[in-house]
Amino acid sequence: GGGGGAGGGGGGAAGGARESVAVTVDGDLPATLPALREAGLQIESTLTAISVVLGTVDADSRHALEKLAGVHVEMQDLIQLPPPDEPQ
Repeated sequence: GGGGGAGGGGGGAAGGARESVAVTVDGDLPATLPALREAGLQIESTLTAISVVLGTVDADSRHALEKLAGVHVEMQDLIQLPPPDEPQ
């Protein structure tokens, strides 16, 4: 009798919180996207003009991304956008 495998469930993060990261790619960004996904990057937006991908990773995925050639991973927390001017 074939047993039903309990695998492939959706996105349960087993290993802590996900971090928001900005990934800078040296070279062809569209060609690199599959490798980024393979490493575990959950892509939120792709800024092709400046070869940056914004997304989230868990700790394991971040290590995998950092091993890729020509890929630089930074925490999005380090990218400070100025707060919008609110009218008084």
